[in-house]
Amino acid sequence: MYNIFMKYMQKDILILIGLIFIFIDFLFFNKTTAPQSLTAFEEIKNELSKLNKIEIKKESDFKWIKDDYSILIPATENFYINKQNSKITEFDEIPKIFEKEISIAEKILKERGYVFDIKNSSKNFSDHNFYDYIQSYKKGGDMCVIIVNPDNYQFNFSCSNSLDQKYTEQITFLEALELKGKNATIKIKNQKDNYYEVGIGYARTGQTAILKKSAQNEYRVLYIGQEAPSCKLINKENIPDEVLVSIGNGSCFDDDGNYIIKEN
Repeated sequence: MYNIFMKYMQKDILILIGLIFIFIDFLFFNKTTAPQSLTAFEEIKNELSKLNKIEIKKESDFKWIKDDYSILIPATENFYINKQNSKITEFDEIPKIFEKEISIAEKILKERGYVFDIKNSSKNFSDHNFYDYIQSYKKGGDMCVIIVNPDNYQFNFSCSNSLDQKYTEQITFLEALELKGKNATIKIKNQKDNYYEVGIGYARTGQTAILKKSAQNEYRVLYIGQEAPSCKLINKENIPDEVLVSIGNGSCFDDDGNYIIKEN
């Protein structure tokens, strides 16, 4: 009877030991499946939040070059990190503040099958082509970009999947404004009938353009500038005030250069 009891006890102990090992394996060694339940964006955000305070912008966008036109894409997900450093002021040195964050983000993107896009990326910290330091990755229709803004010591990580949609919306205006290869984006600000107010964005400056759509669906550029257009042009083209919001709200310059304020 004692032998039978010990036999069952040994069996129960072995089962218990086995269960303990399974639990230990799950707890300490079976971590490869956990991150897979997260998106690449979520994993990067989680990892970098261990190092820094993470903040999210209400609205964020980035540009992506396609067919030599710069398409402005609103981010579906974004976060940023600020690291003010008074000791580092040189443009080329500022991205180095975020070397660890950049490395972690790139490692996770590559592990998730994202491919580095050389055309939309800075060659190195000294490359000023985009002004900001940018590293871009793509996987199918998904795009993620790492952007270091040297003006405010900011690391920004954004993702989106709307390149094709935004390309279709913007390409006609980009072509009309002859912005191919000029590293400039556009944003439609206002529309009234067949008239459009379009913002043109460069690295840290911009202009406003007024365009009119013809019956043949062609866009004619009426004006480009940073100040109000001439009164003669507004009257000749019947430009409505609704598309002059950024440049005078309907006020204009007469032939003598006097600024004529439009009364409401």
